Amino acid sequence: MNNSDSFAYPNRLSGPGCSSLTNPGNRDDYVKLQCFQIPAPVTVNGVNFIPLGNAGRNIMTGPGLVDLDFSLEKNTKVARISDTFSIKLRLDIFNIANRANFNPPVQNEFLFNPKNLAVGEVAAPGPVGPCTSLNSGPSACAEGAGAFNGADHTATTSRQMQVSLKVIW
Repeated sequence: MNNSDSFAYPNRLSGPGCSSLTNPGNRDDYVKLQCFQIPAPVTVNGVNFIPLGNAGRNIMTGPGLVDLDFSLEKNTKVARISDTFSIKLRLDIFNIANRANFNPPVQNEFLFNPKNLAVGEVAAPGPVGPCTSLNSGPSACAEGAGAFNGADHTATTSRQMQVSLKVIW
């Protein structure tokens, strides 16, 4: 399907702790790498490649989004000026709890670096903790895999307040 990636989907494992594939609230180790494994490379017509794993698309949930907005409005008629004259004062507060709503960690696109696997070799499951650097073994994880990156932005803005005054004649 016009995919030039040498590796796309890992195998999903069903070991202990893998019912959920994420560690909510853990920005350095958000994706549970121990629940994934690189599929064994195969040779077809003399060409070595890594087949697609069984993980599939859209199998993980993102960090979630909670947003609470607040609005307060006061309408005041001023009969001394005219029967239709009124003043409207409005206060809007967006994301009043000022919660950081992170996007999923998309800057670290790949979980593993499969370049060190020999044909027919099966990699061990990923590491239990975060990937701190590239290693040379057959289960090498990509640097920063499963972690939030500084380029992964928040889905909502920080708290914002707006005050408006409207005069109706």
